Amino acid sequence: MGDEIKRRTSSLREKSGKKPGGQPGHKGITRMMSDQPDEIEPKSNDWEIVKAIKQYEGVY
Repeated sequence: MGDEIKRRTSSLREKSGKKPGGQPGHKGITRMMSDQPDEIEPKSNDWEIVKAIKQYEGVY
């Protein structure tokens, strides 16, 4: 264990003392989902499946 690299488990940054978040009194804005989207994109990490679907639909 003496020659192994040891990983840091804590940050070297000093605490600022500020609370996390936005400015006090600032009203946040959340975008709403559209009832009629222009385009629907499938969420997938397998791009071969997405490509096959688009080829089937005649888009690709």
